[in-house]
Amino acid sequence: MHGEFRTTDIRNWLPGDDWDPAQGQYAIPAAVVSFQDSFLLPGDLKTGEYSLALAILDPGGNLPCARLAIRNYRNGGYHPIGMVGVGYAPTTAEIPSLSFDDLEADGSLHYLCC
Repeated sequence: MHGEFRTTDIRNWLPGDDWDPAQGQYAIPAAVVSFQDSFLLPGDLKTGEYSLALAILDPGGNLPCARLAIRNYRNGGYHPIGMVGVGYAPTTAEIPSLSFDDLEADGSLHYLCC
């Protein structure tokens, strides 16, 4: 099941500026970006606990095509960010770290051309 953010443009999400290698950070940090959206869920979605994940989609094939520099990763280009419930209250919003995949070992991401 997929939903797409239609009101945000990630091309405007920029890194910081003036990298300081001695400090290991930007002298001018990246701007904080906040956004919100809503999604319609299928009517036949079963009650339960689900992992909510983000992915950056390649507009050419509408498939995940990028990896974020975070530990939370699942093969295929998905980045779990929390647990949600449908007709059910999850016991926690945190995702068990044992459920993450090895970002570097995933060879499934690619771009589709023409």
